[in-house]
Amino acid sequence: MFILWGNFLLCAFLIIISGYKLSETAGRIVSAGRLSEGLMGVLILAAITSFPEMWTSVASVVKINAPNLGIGNLIGSVMFNLIIIAALDYRYGKAPILSSAKRYHLITCAFSLALLGIVLAALSLKNLGGASIGLFGIGLESYLIFSIYLLGLSCINKFSAKEDAPRKKAGQGLINMYILLSICAAVIIGCGFWLASIGKSIVTTYGLNEMYFGTIVIGFTTSLPEIIVSIACLSIGSADMAVANILGSNLFNIAVIPLADLLYRRGYILSSVSSLHIYSSVLVIILTMVIFGSILYKPKKSFMRLGAGSITLILIFLLGNLILYHIING
Repeated sequence: MFILWGNFLLCAFLIIISGYKLSETAGRIVSAGRLSEGLMGVLILAAITSFPEMWTSVASVVKINAPNLGIGNLIGSVMFNLIIIAALDYRYGKAPILSSAKRYHLITCAFSLALLGIVLAALSLKNLGGASIGLFGIGLESYLIFSIYLLGLSCINKFSAKEDAPRKKAGQGLINMYILLSICAAVIIGCGFWLASIGKSIVTTYGLNEMYFGTIVIGFTTSLPEIIVSIACLSIGSADMAVANILGSNLFNIAVIPLADLLYRRGYILSSVSSLHIYSSVLVIILTMVIFGSILYKPKKSFMRLGAGSITLILIFLLGNLILYHIING
């Protein structure tokens, strides 16, 4: 029992250290080129810090045949990432952090809502007994998610370039940076597979609900790199890159579903998981809409260092998880 949880904590620790170092190195590599601050957060840091979610979900469907754990991990990570913004708001302190976020983050939120809407529609169709549609063993929803994700990246690139001034610095020691980047990425990939295996063992040992454990516990653990990196961004005075990292990670996490669907050989993955994911998907959509509204209307007032958007996020998160727990275990 203690060995099992010890391995879980060790795995989480390795993800934190490797995720932080990997993101730090990636930031140095990108800053040597022509990417803007926002694009660095949305594309580079988001993909890097989402490696644990990606590989944990892949391992869940490939190695241990636990699609509920994999999908729960992705949706749960999106949920926890949004709550990270409230923590960043408290640390930022100057004003509500979302009131300082640039307008192109609305594009990221909008595309995240579109992808989450597709996920919700696919889960609801399965729950209503509708026929699943796909091609070459991959659900239609996965094709839509992947296509809209690519369109989203193109739009984000276009609009962020207008708001952010690109930076260029002389790059030195790039080969060593790439080597370090590869080593950290390998550690995170290995830990992702290990985390899925540990999670499955914990579920089996304690008789826990696979969907809920994947959404809450694994989802939180694989969000640790986003927490570490976003705090580091604030420490260097880049609040906008911290927000970009969080929102970009969410976009990336949902875009992992087509990959999981491709590798899952027992049907279309969203047609094979529990319909209880509908409730967590709705919760994530509501939280994302709160972020969207806060960036759009930019409320200025704070209470105990938290903006109205962050307070709303926390309240909805707590209430939503309480309801989710009772639905699953009721």
